[in-house]
Amino acid sequence: MRMQLPRTAAVTTTVAVVAVLATGVAYAYQRSTGSGTGSATTASGLAAFHTTATVAQGAKLYPGGTAPLTLNIDNTGNSYTLTVTSVALDSTRSVTGCTAPAITVAAGTWSGVVVAANSSSGAITIPGAVAMGLAASTDCQGASLTIPVTLTGHS
Repeated sequence: MRMQLPRTAAVTTTVAVVAVLATGVAYAYQRSTGSGTGSATTASGLAAFHTTATVAQGAKLYPGGTAPLTLNIDNTGNSYTLTVTSVALDSTRSVTGCTAPAITVAAGTWSGVVVAANSSSGAITIPGAVAMGLAASTDCQGASLTIPVTLTGHS
């Protein structure tokens, strides 16, 4: 004849077994390790790099207006070709040339540029990439501005 456990003992035993298993699975998940390989190539080994740009020579930038952005990408000293795919305002540094510039940079449909190994790009002009907000101080109108930008791309 089989001996039967009281119903509460069976439920208690089942709950205890499930709790122990769950704890073991959680511990194994926390302590597990793995390995694999992957790669990513970026400009100079960085996700982004910083340079400065200017409003294109002769452009008339004013509050509420846009102007071309001119930059020169220096890839000298590097043994790889650099492909720059985007440019944006570097908000960690300040635009210089006037009191309160209220500048934004948006390259729009710019397709980027390739800079050969150990060379520089020369002057690159991106049409309409610089905009001056209406909050810009009056001394910014037509001023010669140096604009910090962040470039992203790959090698």
